[in-house]
Amino acid sequence: MKTKYFLNALVITAIIALASCDNRNDDHVIHSDKTDEKMNVNITPDENATITDAQLEQEREEFKHNSDLRIEENKRKIDELNTKIETSDERTRKEYRQRITELKARNEKAKERLNGYKGHDKNKWHEFKREFNHDMDELGHSLKDFTVDNKK
Repeated sequence: MKTKYFLNALVITAIIALASCDNRNDDHVIHSDKTDEKMNVNITPDENATITDAQLEQEREEFKHNSDLRIEENKRKIDELNTKIETSDERTRKEYRQRITELKARNEKAKERLNGYKGHDKNKWHEFKREFNHDMDELGHSLKDFTVDNKK
């Protein structure tokens, strides 16, 4: 019996030791040819410095096209949800219709934001793109989890 506990303790210790290992990403470490020392250099690529206006415009068009596809996919999912809720009881349908209305509004607001964006600053564009993708991901999760009942 003692050996069983000892083996369990040994396994747990090994798991903790492995989990606490340092898994740093050494992509930004440069090895000097003259010495074996490592010099830590923070290399942060400034993507804005290398992007031309034409490339930025092309990126915007591709992003707009892909986002339009996501918005249309969300519309399709919302229409499917409308069809599915018809088999629910009246109270549930009423609640679902309200949630569907909110999802439609969020989807339309996203479309308006995308079509209304006129900024030409590269930094603001990347910030807009990051925030827009986050909002679209949240909307996608809401659609996916629509009928999941998280109440306990």
